Amino acid sequence: MLESMKNFVKENNTCVLATCLDHQPHCSLMGYVADTDGATVFMITQTQTKKFRNMEQNDRVSLLIDSRVRAVQDGSRPQALTVSGRYQPVTDVQEAEKIRRRIVETHPHLKNLADAPEAQVIAVKAVSFLWLKGPEEAYFEVLA
Repeated sequence: MLESMKNFVKENNTCVLATCLDHQPHCSLMGYVADTDGATVFMITQTQTKKFRNMEQNDRVSLLIDSRVRAVQDGSRPQALTVSGRYQPVTDVQEAEKIRRRIVETHPHLKNLADAPEAQVIAVKAVSFLWLKGPEEAYFEVLA
């Protein structure tokens, strides 16, 4: 089941990123690209945003990746994957640039954001997955 969950991450490219600071949750719609394993996702944000400030203070985040758009289009059952993870800055300049190019290739509408001087490539490393396949079927996996 874990491999199916990781594949779900890799097959999609949009999520809701939830951060929290001082007991105040904050959600952001984000475009992402996944690593080859599907256990880490990469995004771009500006350093002056609330989400970035929250992650700098509290590295515990959650992602919601879902298939509702696809389900509406093809009549399939909606699925949702909640990823509990840890924020990690991408500090290697060459690696960050490589990821930045992948993000812009996948999400051309993010080019201006990616080119901004305050833009930062960030990573979320998955700790656990909770996959809901419809309203009654749930699977939970902890990553080692």
